[in-house]
Amino acid sequence: MPEIIVPATSANMGPGFDSLGLAVNLYLKVRISKQSDQWIVHHPFDKRVPTDEKNMIVLSALTVDASIQPHEIFVESEIPLARGLGSSSSAIIAGLMLGNELSESINLSKQQILDRAVKIEGHPDNVSPAIFGGIVVGGPDPQKKGNFLTYQIDTPDDYLPIAVIPYRIAN
Repeated sequence: MPEIIVPATSANMGPGFDSLGLAVNLYLKVRISKQSDQWIVHHPFDKRVPTDEKNMIVLSALTVDASIQPHEIFVESEIPLARGLGSSSSAIIAGLMLGNELSESINLSKQQILDRAVKIEGHPDNVSPAIFGGIVVGGPDPQKKGNFLTYQIDTPDDYLPIAVIPYRIAN
């Protein structure tokens, strides 16, 4: 079974609001299983996350090619939801890569995946490092409306990001 692996991201770093993000070593993994009559998404999240064609991964895949046949997919994730680590961006990228993998007529480049992802997400800060890895600055291409440019910043080998995730203490 083919597997798609997408890293978590952190964005809005320093002065790089909506443009600067980095990939971190937490991953969303999607295993593509058998073709099915309808989309079936097995995932570790609570029941608020859809398990059918309304799942973000499937919705994103269908933007690549609406004619792809439904499949059963298995999702594993180390990325906590709603904690600032780009879980929705990772799902969007995984979906676009899934659509790319399953389409019989479309073969998107990383640049095309980025352009589509930004249209879905709204800005490049989380989606660009999920595609390219490391630290990435992204913004609109002034020459081509609807396209985006990225620049990867060399990441020092000893660079260690720390994510602080607040939680509420019950009274």
